[in-house]
Amino acid sequence: MADIFISYARSDQPCIEQLVAALEQQGFAVWWDNHLRSGAEFADDIEAALSDAQHVIVAWSADAAKSRWVRDEASEAAEQGKLIALSLDGTAPPMGFRQYHATDMSGWNGGDLPPALMEALGKDAPAAAAPTAATARSKKPWIAAAAAIAVVLAGGTYVATQGLPGAEAEQAQNVSLAVMPFAYSGDEERAYLGPGIASSTSNGLAPLDGISLTSGMSTNALAAGGLTAAQLGEQLGVSHIVEGEVVASADGVRIDARLVETEGGRQIWSNQYQSDADGVEQQQQRLVRDIASVLQSRLGVGRGTLAQAAPADPRAYEAYLDGVEKLFNRIDANNRREALRRFNSAIAIDRDYADAHAGKAYLLAHSTPFQFGLSHESFIAEARGATRRALDLDKDNLLARAAQVRNILEYEGDIERATSLGRALVEEAPRFGPAHYVLGFVEVAAGNYDQASRHIEQAIARDPFNTVLVNARLAIAHTAGNYNSVAEAIETCADCTGQVQLWFYAMLDLARPYELDQDIEALRERARRDKIPEPLIAISEALGRHVVKGEPYGGPRPEAFLGFAGAGLHAYLGYVDEAFAIAEQARRNTKNAQVINLLHDGRTAFSPELRADPRYHALFDNAVAQRIVEYRRKKGIMAGLPLAPDEVATERRRLAELRR
Repeated sequence: MADIFISYARSDQPCIEQLVAALEQQGFAVWWDNHLRSGAEFADDIEAALSDAQHVIVAWSADAAKSRWVRDEASEAAEQGKLIALSLDGTAPPMGFRQYHATDMSGWNGGDLPPALMEALGKDAPAAAAPTAATARSKKPWIAAAAAIAVVLAGGTYVATQGLPGAEAEQAQNVSLAVMPFAYSGDEERAYLGPGIASSTSNGLAPLDGISLTSGMSTNALAAGGLTAAQLGEQLGVSHIVEGEVVASADGVRIDARLVETEGGRQIWSNQYQSDADGVEQQQQRLVRDIASVLQSRLGVGRGTLAQAAPADPRAYEAYLDGVEKLFNRIDANNRREALRRFNSAIAIDRDYADAHAGKAYLLAHSTPFQFGLSHESFIAEARGATRRALDLDKDNLLARAAQVRNILEYEGDIERATSLGRALVEEAPRFGPAHYVLGFVEVAAGNYDQASRHIEQAIARDPFNTVLVNARLAIAHTAGNYNSVAEAIETCADCTGQVQLWFYAMLDLARPYELDQDIEALRERARRDKIPEPLIAISEALGRHVVKGEPYGGPRPEAFLGFAGAGLHAYLGYVDEAFAIAEQARRNTKNAQVINLLHDGRTAFSPELRADPRYHALFDNAVAQRIVEYRRKKGIMAGLPLAPDEVATERRRLAELRR
């Protein structure tokens, strides 16, 4: 039995890691849910741990106050009379919990725990002790404010790191950055946009793992001095600066931004963002994502250096770097196609350029024939050929090895081999985000959703602006049956554009009636922001109330809902022939292993009776899908599997027990 249960928001995990270390140093046994929150919560385990603990520390913060799980755990702790409240960032507890004093931890620097907390835990304040490994490691984001004040006084920089469990205590920092105040021209009423956009950009880039950011006070002091990039680099001690202009007019706002290398003043990247007055925030988010992508792809921030060595021809290197930028922003179909074109260009210039072959291999490993207008056979040949060529040229190439793991799953269905190679890659390169991403996919196929979630979170920590990864997080939470995780992730994400459909399907499959009522308005708002047509929004709401609450549905057949999820919805509504036709079309447009999208226990999963239908079996009629089915059967994971007629009754009983 643990002495202390800690309830916290996922975004505060680095803070909690340090708190746990300090508590354990004082002899407490601590239970903290350091991976289930990533999308695979086990409610029974959490409830049992909370009930068994002598004390429950609720770590409030801006994100924790919004978290359903933290509020629920705080309510349970209060009812059991063992709630101890902290405030990590000075945020007051939400309504309903303000009668409990919250010890302010916003200025805690990892040393002795506050006397008020020790008293609440029934211990005297500890005597001064020598710093431990936990307190001596690099600063975490939650104490960055205190660190920044000290650094401003010294005129230096501070480092923003993720502080992930299991990561190295310190990381070599080779990219230091200052975001200069943007020059402004326009009416005086909007003059705040110049320094405001620079400040927001700096704050937005802070989550990147492996970057040093100069404080705003230091950049403001030098902004009006007319210094060159080289002089700014010397004065601020940075390798790169972001600079730009904001032009405001009656027609809208234009933002011009540039990333410049201070040594020599070379411009690495530039872009222009135009919007009306109401769209500045969205353009600001785009600006942050674009700069992050350049820092990651060209300078190795977070992901690690993806280019092992520059080729002899600089044109090939430039084409490769362009391809990498597009590769990690492939949620946009144009970026996906452009990435392939740029990798092919690099290969045409230098046929023995291993990194270009590896980039192409990784892109195709995470794409489908349909996305490039290729036949299934020619696509497989391209994908496997690129992987083989990259490994022939460089057997240790990390990106090629990550592509190989995904290909083994997609084209062989060999979960055990893919798992073995994926885990070996993660063990060898624990800070390489793509390794965690591909292993997450393999763990999903194996039905290991908690492991899959943990690896996706590791990938996101290293690439926090990658919408592909955020979508993967939501998809895993949905498949694992955790609606709260889906809703919470969308509530707290900075930019959830394009994720409305994922939320909608999770709502259909998993939400309880009160959760539908609670979330439907927010879903409607996001759908409108994504410019989804109003008639489609109305149909979606009606479908939600029908599936989740049992209200009559008098609308038309939802023809716009396609893919494997759309097929399941059609089957639920009784459009069985259409459901099988849609599922077959989805199978043809994806790779064989993607039928794992049918393997879940949500409300709109195909019923046991339909899973015994020969047409359902036909969806798995290939060697890859059959190997996955065989693996899951051996593990006793029956969700969505094709059934024999004599298995239908048993499966109906299993589902009835599950949904009770």
